[in-house]
Amino acid sequence: MDCRPAQQGKADAPQEKPVQASSAREKQATADGLTLFVDGDYQFSRQGPLTGLAVSEQWGVSLGGRYDITDHWSVGVRGEYFGASDGSEIGTVYNITGTVPYSPVRYLMLSLEPRAEFAQNDLYFGRPYTTDPVTAARVPSLNQNWFFGLWLGATARFGN
Repeated sequence: MDCRPAQQGKADAPQEKPVQASSAREKQATADGLTLFVDGDYQFSRQGPLTGLAVSEQWGVSLGGRYDITDHWSVGVRGEYFGASDGSEIGTVYNITGTVPYSPVRYLMLSLEPRAEFAQNDLYFGRPYTTDPVTAARVPSLNQNWFFGLWLGATARFGN
């Protein structure tokens, strides 16, 4: 995550973006193919990006680890918690993600990640579809407070 404060305009220019303060801390420990980590984030905005509330606070923490089975195969797991100030559209979200990375060559990693998320509010699209009252179009509804997904990813590194 980007932990730099949002850019401020010149003193005489009107400010269009909400002022944000953000911080992140990450710690890692590695021993014989095992990597453990903890990461924390905090964001404060004068105007919330999703709700338009006068003040918005968001915070999160993740804990996880990865074990290198061979030079090419690893397994990992991480759990995350995300919280937001009262009245937020998001509310509290928890998730757990497993990772099975495979590196066939030094600068390429393919990964498979099953992920489950659980939320305080209905954030995820589910069935049945609903009819939009303005356009009369059939649209998916935000009627689930859980989600399960499976991702296949590829990461390439260039340079050092």
